[in-house]
Amino acid sequence: MKPALAAVPFVLLSVALERLWPTHNLVSFFLQIALCLLLIIACDWRICLDVKQRSDYSRKFAAMLGGETIAAFPLSKPWN
Repeated sequence: MKPALAAVPFVLLSVALERLWPTHNLVSFFLQIALCLLLIIACDWRICLDVKQRSDYSRKFAAMLGGETIAAFPLSKPWN
């Protein structure tokens, strides 16, 4: 259920972009795709992963980038 819930903002943005910002060239098409991908990644991160998973992935991402560990969105868990 969580992945379907996380996809709702993606679908709404896709429909809105298609109606409000029609593509006339390849560059604007890829800009639309980039916006949609950023939204789906953010929604999946927040909705589909629990606090421990976000923390683990944050540590792994920071280690890949050679940086320090960052906080993994220490917000409340509405679906857990």
